[in-house]
Amino acid sequence: EQPNDAAKHVVAFANALDGELVIGIEDNGDVTGFCYDGAQDAEIYEQVHLTSCTPGPSVRKERIPAVTSSGKEDFVLVLEVEPSPDRVICRRNDKKVLLRQGDKSVELDREQLAPTTWTRSLGA
Repeated sequence: EQPNDAAKHVVAFANALDGELVIGIEDNGDVTGFCYDGAQDAEIYEQVHLTSCTPGPSVRKERIPAVTSSGKEDFVLVLEVEPSPDRVICRRNDKKVLLRQGDKSVELDREQLAPTTWTRSLGA
């Protein structure tokens, strides 16, 4: 997971009901953590809601101790994203608006951003 990919999911969760993003565990279940050569710094992810989203959604972060798939002590990062029902959150670098639908972060187009459609897509 790269920081821009993490921002995509943070935006999508903030525009939905909420959600948790776990960084340091791969899609196949392997625990990679953050203490390996070439790993991104965890602080980049802990600040992604401020540096890569506008306006910045509310996110609680927690480092959870873990043992990697290779047996090393490390941690995974959990970002708990609060919903932002009173504003639309977008990714700062490309102004994309995303919404979490099932297990996917889906980009919304301008039609879907019309106020009545937006309210409907959030289930209100």
